[in-house]
Parts: sequence; structure tokens; C-alpha cells
Amino acid sequence: MKKQLRTILAALAISSMMATTAFGAEMVYLNGYEGWEPNDSITAANQVSVTSVTKTDSTTFPNLGTTYYCALPVIITAEDNLLVFQVAEATQNGSTFMEGDILMPNGYTESTYPPADGVYPKGMSFTLTKPGIYVVRAGYGFPSGGVESVLFVGDVDVQTPQQQTKPPVTATTTTAKFAKTSVILNEDITTFSGYNINGNNYVKLRDFAQTLSNTSCRFDVSWDAANQNINLITKTKYSGPATAPATSGSDQTAYVYNKGLLVNGYTTDVDAYTINGNTYFKLRDLATLVDAYVYYDAGSKEIYVVTEM
Repeated sequence: MKKQLRTILAALAISSMMATTAFGAEMVYLNGYEGWEPNDSITAANQVSVTSVTKTDSTTFPNLGTTYYCALPVIITAEDNLLVFQVAEATQNGSTFMEGDILMPNGYTESTYPPADGVYPKGMSFTLTKPGIYVVRAGYGFPSGGVESVLFVGDVDVQTPQQQTKPPVTATTTTAKFAKTSVILNEDITTFSGYNINGNNYVKLRDFAQTLSNTSCRFDVSWDAANQNINLITKTKYSGPATAPATSGSDQTAYVYNKGLLVNGYTTDVDAYTINGNTYFKLRDLATLVDAYVYYDAGSKEIYVVTEM
């Protein structure tokens, strides 16, 4: 299973805005475990270098580790042979950076990237020539940790936390079909009881929080009755009640969730439904919100949820 999981990790796409002021640009080394939890037996090492860095910040988006602000052009280079090395464009939705296009390294084509042998060689590089948000991920594979950093390149606008609810919408309903969803969480099989709505799997927010409570993607959930918001706080262990998944159920009426969702204080807009007083989200959307990753293996028809890189 570990071998298969490493293969999946190397193929995962990435998800992850700011005005940059041109100070003295310098090259920095992304060292050790930028955003990944370390394995104590592995010594931190310089894994990636980034040119044209004008300043750094570790407070604006604390759940991401250090973020870097860069002037164009930017060159990102592997400083060691790696099992993971990706750079992707990203867009911001509240405090969440949503997956975008994965870039092609200098000198590589779709037939040679990712490398067939699974090793991203020292010296492989990416050149950024347009403003935007970019996510850099590099490392030695599960469970050795690695780099995960966000680059704000050129003139990009910052989004600050906003304590506000989603605009009210007219409540609509649809049919939710009861469904049990089995996933491989890191290397263990777990089952969620939820619903299939319009062909997508939806799971209860609190069930997902409970399941991830002992992982690096743990998060807590609370309800703000005064402001009608769900508050989701990442990197915090779930404090709610433990429940067991239902073994059976029936079709239910699902109501479009039209209240607020704040992730670390940022207004975030994702599809959700209320069923019998509980809120259900798409499995993939929930994973994105807490920096976990979902991968569907079409061959084995298995769903993988990965939290430990």
C-alpha cells in the first residue's frame, strides 16, 4: 500500500493574493518542512530555491507556513533529487487556495513530465513570467515531509478576513440518496455515511472533522448562531461529540445551505446542503478546505484521502 500511496502522492495536483512591493530581491532556500509536519528521523534540508523574493510573511496565512512575495521573473529550482516537485497556479477563495493548472518545468514536455522513474532531478526548474499566485510543493515523499509554500508574484491583490455571511439565496430542494462512502485515509479504510446528490458524494461536516482529528489536517467546527455562520478552524483538533456512521438510511429532502461558512475567519463559498438539521459538503471540497487531498483511482474504483505527505 505504501508504494501505491507514494505513486499517488507524486501525481497529485496542488491547491493553494497579495500586492508586492519591490524591495531588494534575493534568492531564498525553502528549507526543511515548510508546511509539512516533520519526521524526527529526517534531517531538514534545502529542497528548493526561489529567486526574486522581495519579502516573506508567516502571519497572513499561518496555516500555510511561510509565504513569499516575489518580483518577476521568478525561477524555482530543485536543490536535491526529489520524489515530489510541482508548481501550480492557484486562485483564492476566502482562506483557501483552489487547485489550478500545473506548470511545465523548463525543458520538459507532457511526455517527459512527470519523470517516468518518479525522480525529479536536482536542477529541474520552473520559470514564472506572469503575475499570480503559485503553490510550490517539493519533498522526499511519504512520510518524510517536505516543502509546501505559496508565492505571490508580481502585482496581485490581497484578500483579508471578512466576518460576513453569504448573501441570502432562495432555498431550493433536491433529493438526497443515502450512500455509504468508503475511502482509504492515508493507509486505513474508513467509511462515511452520507448522501449522493446529483451524482456527487456529500458527507457530514462533523463526521469529516472527527475522522481527521488525529491527522495534520485536523480542524474544529462550531456554529455561530448570532451571525448564522459555520466557523471552521484548521490545525485544531475537533472538539465536538463522536458519532458512529449510520449503517442504513433512506432518501431525504436536501435543502441548499444558504448561510455562512468561515474558514479561519475568511468567508468561503462552497456547495453544501442541509439534511435533517445537519450540513453536508462534497468530500473533495472539504478536503481542499483543510489542505488534504482526494484522489480517485479509476482502475480500482477506490477513493484516497491523503493528509500525511
